[in-house]
Amino acid sequence: MTFILSCEGLPSKSSCLFNPNPVTPGPLPNGTVIHLTFGTASSKLPARPSNRGPWPWGTLGIFAALAALLAAGMIQLQYAPRRRLAFGSCLAVIALATVLIACGSSGSASSTPPYTGTPKGTATFTVMGTSGATTISTQVTVTVQ
Repeated sequence: MTFILSCEGLPSKSSCLFNPNPVTPGPLPNGTVIHLTFGTASSKLPARPSNRGPWPWGTLGIFAALAALLAAGMIQLQYAPRRRLAFGSCLAVIALATVLIACGSSGSASSTPPYTGTPKGTATFTVMGTSGATTISTQVTVTVQ
């Protein structure tokens, strides 16, 4: 007579494995040694990529674009009337402030990822052995840390 072993009522994101399975019970008083492996899901999330810049061109591209705009503005300064010069200067300051604010707002992500694995604490589940119409069961208690 062989028994197929299984677990019932496991905590979420966990599993159990028996070696051997199915098992043939050995003679008393020693019986048969069975290894139960209880696995839990990890509580760690993969790290966020650190190579993501605010712009596709990177920091060098941002500085090159700002330098080109400044050079174009300097060429036009000598021919611009005063109102146009004041308006252009205001636009340049607003654009520069916008770029600096956009580069500085990286968000405040928590350094510790949220726990998403098997719930921590004491868990009780049932180990069952089934052979035809015969079922034998026992409760197992584990502490997930």
